[in-house]
Amino acid sequence: MADISQLGDLRPVEPLDLENYADNRELAPLPKAGVVTLQAPDTFPPVTRSQKSGAMLVQIDPKIVDTNYQIKFVKVSAKAFQRGGKTVSQLGDYLRACGVTGKFQSEAEQAEAVDMTANRTYQAEVDWKVWNKATQTEILGMEKFPSDGAGGHEPYYYTGEKDENGNPIKLRANLVITRFIPASESV
Repeated sequence: MADISQLGDLRPVEPLDLENYADNRELAPLPKAGVVTLQAPDTFPPVTRSQKSGAMLVQIDPKIVDTNYQIKFVKVSAKAFQRGGKTVSQLGDYLRACGVTGKFQSEAEQAEAVDMTANRTYQAEVDWKVWNKATQTEILGMEKFPSDGAGGHEPYYYTGEKDENGNPIKLRANLVITRFIPASESV
């Protein structure tokens, strides 16, 4: 039996009848693709390391300011690459979008720079993406999803297969950041 004695005075719980339970079946509507204003979280989870490259990863999970929709599992990498003859990274793109300036030489300094972005707002382009694990296929772009018949798109990708009940198998799109907009270019 679970020991809950160390929890002290708990408020009494309501009985749970899991045989007669109202499951949560509603998903938040997926925002449309385009430029949005995001807000960084007030705190960030601990920095991790990429399994592939060994580079530092920082999870930033922002919220869209207008809708309060949270984009989950957003990690930016400190892995360097070349753009226009300059060394850049996803982490640098994020910091520039947040208006951070300066030189950050070490991983610790770059992680501290991310901490400075807590609660800041910035702009980014977002779009819909789905990953089909079974076929190792990625679908990126809201316009590639089926029409909803009302001028928009359904946030589902239909695999063309059926489940055991004969229903079409569909995968729900996720909202992803496709480009951070530097603060100097923000609208």
